[in-house]
Amino acid sequence: MVNEAEPFRERRRGPDPLVRSLRWLGGLGWLAMLAALVFLDLAKPEIETFFERWYQIRLRTTWDLQLARYLFYSMLAGLAFSLAGLAANLRRRRRSSDEIRVSLVALAVISLLGILRYLSAF
Repeated sequence: MVNEAEPFRERRRGPDPLVRSLRWLGGLGWLAMLAALVFLDLAKPEIETFFERWYQIRLRTTWDLQLARYLFYSMLAGLAFSLAGLAANLRRRRRSSDEIRVSLVALAVISLLGILRYLSAF
């Protein structure tokens, strides 16, 4: 029986390994998305500016397919990390104060849309 005069004592000692893994999975997923943005910038056709026109520099006018493939793999990694994080998050939701991480949902949606766009373009 609980003694009403005794104050509530917190028995938890910080986040458990599952909660810590959510942070890591989210962080790794967003790093994969950052890499995808870098690959996107490097793979797209180059844009002619005044200096290229003035010095008659030849530019690449097509997509670099090797870098585009890396872009696709980065988006797949982002989707995998977000889905793994969401699976762990759903497994962890026991208390009413536990909530689904919006960051993981946003990462999954962005990754999935990017993958679908890649598949429709190439």
